Amino acid sequence: MNLEMDMNAVEMKTWAETKKNNYPRSAYYDKNIWRSPNQSGSTEKEHCIAWLEAQEDNRPAKDIYNRLQCVALVLWIAEAAGVDDETVGAASDAAEKIYTEKKSANSATAAAKDIISWDMVVKASQSE
Repeated sequence: MNLEMDMNAVEMKTWAETKKNNYPRSAYYDKNIWRSPNQSGSTEKEHCIAWLEAQEDNRPAKDIYNRLQCVALVLWIAEAAGVDDETVGAASDAAEKIYTEKKSANSATAAAKDIISWDMVVKASQSE
């Protein structure tokens, strides 16, 4: 299953359920830089699924992604979709730099999403 531009929360949850529990960049960020104090689940996959279950079923996945405020989850989605490691690494590094400077998870997540857009995630998913 691939991500689609117009998929909803239920469809994205179905996609997430087929992915690994953890990926290297997101796991590193979660363990060493910042972990969401409200994170549910012990893995980023569990976190993603719980987050998607909390959304309205027909809410567009693009809106959900764009409203994320957790770098590790953005990185996990990108890694699971097949975004290349260099790009995911650049997003992680940018987020870490912002978080170190500002201590703002929201600013760090915005920095990651400036590099890894929803369009990029969908395109990578369709290239797997």
